[in-house]
Amino acid sequence: MKRNIFMLIFLMFYIFCFSSSLSADDEDSLIFPNPEKKICIVKAVGKNGALLIGEKLSKDNALVRAIIKQLNFPFHRSIIKLSQCTRNLRSDTKGPNILFLSKTEGGFPRQGLILKANGKTTTYPKLYFVDLVLDEMRVANGHLDIYSHELGHVMMLNIMEDDIPEGLSPKQHASMGITDYSTAFFEGWGIHFQRLAYDNVPFYQKTYLNSLEYSRSFLHTWHSNIDQGLRLNAVLENSFIHQKLLPAVNTSSLDLETLILLEHTTPVFDPTRIKNAQQMLSCEGVLASLFYRINTSKVLQNNYQDKSFYNHFLYKPMPEVVKPEEIFTPMENVYLKNFYVCNKIRRKLTPESTIIIQFVKEWCNSYPEDKQEILKIFVMTTIGKTITNELGKTFETMSYHGMIGDYQKFRELLTQFRDEASALIKDVLTGKKSLDANIGPQIWVKNKDFLIRTALWDHRNKKPLSINLNTASEFDLVSFPKISLEQAKEIIQKREDLGYFESMEQAKACGFEH
Repeated sequence: MKRNIFMLIFLMFYIFCFSSSLSADDEDSLIFPNPEKKICIVKAVGKNGALLIGEKLSKDNALVRAIIKQLNFPFHRSIIKLSQCTRNLRSDTKGPNILFLSKTEGGFPRQGLILKANGKTTTYPKLYFVDLVLDEMRVANGHLDIYSHELGHVMMLNIMEDDIPEGLSPKQHASMGITDYSTAFFEGWGIHFQRLAYDNVPFYQKTYLNSLEYSRSFLHTWHSNIDQGLRLNAVLENSFIHQKLLPAVNTSSLDLETLILLEHTTPVFDPTRIKNAQQMLSCEGVLASLFYRINTSKVLQNNYQDKSFYNHFLYKPMPEVVKPEEIFTPMENVYLKNFYVCNKIRRKLTPESTIIIQFVKEWCNSYPEDKQEILKIFVMTTIGKTITNELGKTFETMSYHGMIGDYQKFRELLTQFRDEASALIKDVLTGKKSLDANIGPQIWVKNKDFLIRTALWDHRNKKPLSINLNTASEFDLVSFPKISLEQAKEIIQKREDLGYFESMEQAKACGFEH
């Protein structure tokens, strides 16, 4: 009996001395320069040149209290913590984390602020922060659900700064549209946070479903609300990989610019046809689905690294007795791996870079234990299109027979699809096939005589249309005066038969003229 009591006391002493029970305050002190001031709510009061001017709002302000209540949701606490980790990674911790309240509709990542607080004025020319339009009613209606999207952009900018290449397409970014690799990567990264917020915050689930109530559901005919629905549902369902269908409108009565924008923004997908490789990687919705699947993978979340890895993201080094799992949740862990990869590839990027391919390849190099899982996610999400067209053809045929309810044929094709997908993943894992074998070059052409608006609702601000011949729609091609609609359809069919145009010369041989 005495021996048992002695052993119990010894065990309790051992646990007390050698295991860590890190408190929330201790954890915060490892990450935030000032744990008491994790985030600062600032109201816009003007501009000085290119810099916004903001005044810190009191914690007693009713709007601030409403905002802070939601920012204390566990999900928001995690993303604010992760944002600070990106700043720690780049050793850029000057200035607070700021939520800037302005009157500029929409949400934006901003850089540069003159902050007025406690009778002092301080300039932070390099500080990135989120700019939102909020009042008490908007907060009550769930409008802070977009915060993680914009803070995601801030995280990316904290790490990659000016290394993110300028987008080559003049078209407005939209989840369902096709633009370019850079825009799709940056915006797809932001979009996937919206689905995560929906998953993790019951309040946002409730407010979104309330917006569908019959007396307000007509508002979902507006572009931004259509886009929001796709950002939540199509990201989850991987709908963006499919080709789109033009709505049944009288196209003969529409001018060409409107037709191009209609094709760009239509949310109607054809379940029996999928995009080519470049179209997928130039679509922010596809990238959002990829990021969502990567960052919700339990395998990738729970593969922790050595302790030295995490010190890159801490304001103070991790104490010897503390384990990474005690500081970072599995979700936070997978995002730190994202940040590390982005930091590794940022100096290698150009406007021609297939950024997501570089991202996945670097992930495999940095975390060999994750290689099989992340390649499986990538191949299954893109239906192997960046490697070969063959798996996609099986998928399209299977989708058709599934849609019409041909059970026997669907089952046969499903077995074939699974076998082909497994073989393709194995070939990529072993190096037999390259992840980017079926992408082809970007072939950008500017039509200086055809202008297109860069924001859907702004008819004044226009730029010459630039298109990538390997992603262009038939209406994009018709903008060139020597190409008729019938010729454009033939060019696209030839492109699909080939997989992609290898050069401008090949595109011209297939009928393209400019």
